[in-house]
Amino acid sequence: ATCRQLGVQRVLTSGATTLAMDGLGMLSRMVCEAGEVRLAAAGGIGPGNVVYLVEATGVKEVHFAAQRPLKGDAPAVSMSSTNDGSGFSTCPDEEKIAGVLSALHQSGLR
Repeated sequence: ATCRQLGVQRVLTSGATTLAMDGLGMLSRMVCEAGEVRLAAAGGIGPGNVVYLVEATGVKEVHFAAQRPLKGDAPAVSMSSTNDGSGFSTCPDEEKIAGVLSALHQSGLR
């Protein structure tokens, strides 16, 4: 069965690589074959490469880690019942978000 036949509407992918920039060929092929299934590229995307990635592959959606390390003296809230130190250690990175949006706007892609 195909993704569409299974009711999948969107696929988040790096093109079968760790970084989307290393999967440009696969992402391009996936865009050509996707039909009505939307592709969202992910993996190492930021202001410095988002325009090239979109232009090189034809993806219409991107997903990126819009976060930065959280600075402060307060101990992190544990996200584990074992209290292993996993906690809220990041917060939204407004500069990265603005940088990605600005790059897309300036290139006419958004």
